[in-house]
Amino acid sequence: MSHHKHLTRRRVLGGLSLLTGSIAVGDFVLSPTVAGAAASELSEAPLVIFVYFGGGWDTLLSIDPRDDDVFGIGDPNYPAIDTGLTHIEAQNPVFKALTQQYPGGVVQPSGSNIDFGLGCGELINRYEDLCVIRGVDMGTLTHEVGRRYFITGKFPRGVLPSGSGLPTWVASQDPSLASIPNLVVGGMESFNEGLDPKATGLGVQGYEDLAVVLKPIDEMLKTPAAMEQAVARHLSENHCLHRQLDTEGIVEAYRAGWEKSLLVGGGSLYEPFNFVSNPAANSQLDVLYDTFGINKSSPFNELAGPKGRAMVAAQALTNDLCQAVSVRIVPDLDTHQDNWVSDHWPRLRDAFDAVAALLDHLTTTTDSNGKPYIERTTVVMFSEFTRTPLLNVQRGRDHHLANSCILAGAGIKGNQVIGATTTDSFELTSFDFETSTSKGVNDGSPALRPADIHATALAAMGVSYDHISNQDPQVIEGALS
Repeated sequence: MSHHKHLTRRRVLGGLSLLTGSIAVGDFVLSPTVAGAAASELSEAPLVIFVYFGGGWDTLLSIDPRDDDVFGIGDPNYPAIDTGLTHIEAQNPVFKALTQQYPGGVVQPSGSNIDFGLGCGELINRYEDLCVIRGVDMGTLTHEVGRRYFITGKFPRGVLPSGSGLPTWVASQDPSLASIPNLVVGGMESFNEGLDPKATGLGVQGYEDLAVVLKPIDEMLKTPAAMEQAVARHLSENHCLHRQLDTEGIVEAYRAGWEKSLLVGGGSLYEPFNFVSNPAANSQLDVLYDTFGINKSSPFNELAGPKGRAMVAAQALTNDLCQAVSVRIVPDLDTHQDNWVSDHWPRLRDAFDAVAALLDHLTTTTDSNGKPYIERTTVVMFSEFTRTPLLNVQRGRDHHLANSCILAGAGIKGNQVIGATTTDSFELTSFDFETSTSKGVNDGSPALRPADIHATALAAMGVSYDHISNQDPQVIEGALS
């Protein structure tokens, strides 16, 4: 059920302050006297996009495929895997045309070292940027646990998250760099455990929610400058009560929430998200719509889906508003029944198409240094686990431990696959960190884990991973450029 229809400025700003542990500011609209750091400072900082495919993606259809000619015909030599492609072909003529173009359902473009499934859509054209990591041990078949494990790099306490999210950790290194240090799009979770409250994620469903938060309204409703200055003086002075309350960080959290509210309520940050129909020819929005394949005369249905969520991430980074963006690119991949046959592939393809357009935009858009944003942006694509290699009796797929993920962009060596699942049974293999190669099954060595993915992505950004040191993470050196 959609909740954004009932979102108001009061709810968003109140939620913003609650996220930082402070007091809601209600419906006051505050002028943007608190700004992010100078662009020259942000222009040197690493950027991160954390892309979540919600519900458990099918990696057999995407980034860990098997040839349907071998694994889709009931060969008794390979009883543990069924690609199921013939079931999708029977319902989807577009998919059937693709399998005729790519027999076996596996695509490997000329020059690519990565084999892709047909669910990867346009992402296959970005193979030079991609490092596919296979054989990641999720240690759970529970959505909440797997999702929070990958977000934080730490196995949850029961189903409760342990630690802070990777984007929050990046933003916390210096949350003064960006106007909105940490943006969270599409209903994705974000966690801050003991870090600077200014780095806490600002959560929105999509561009419409950003309009609620950022769009300028009547100038008469803005806080008078004299009052704002008086409040600022009051907040800057420490009294006995401040010292007492701040033993648990309450005052710091309140001030962080106030500063954020001053900025986002002032209206100066809205324009990049003013998505309208029929934009002026050759305008920034017109070019953006072309990149993401948006129907310019009637854009709003597409803006509510993966393309729109990816565009929010693109605009947030390339307009120097954010350092970290998390986005749930697609929410509904948990296909246990025959909705796997009808729905999983189109949803997966649309999400990967949107991510491909996002990478295109980061590549063609330059920062204040004259360099493409992709050279500073590290991208992590993940889901909480994958789906089983065999179809169940309802022609759906259930939950499976042996996951895969994708790293791309700054600091990542692309056009390669690291790690593996077993060819004939889709199980985890062990991993040799010295050589960045997969090993046998049950040889006594561990498999790859989300903590190792975090350490590798952060190393690619030049950011420490001290916050997950108790997980004994290891960097996958072969993934780094």
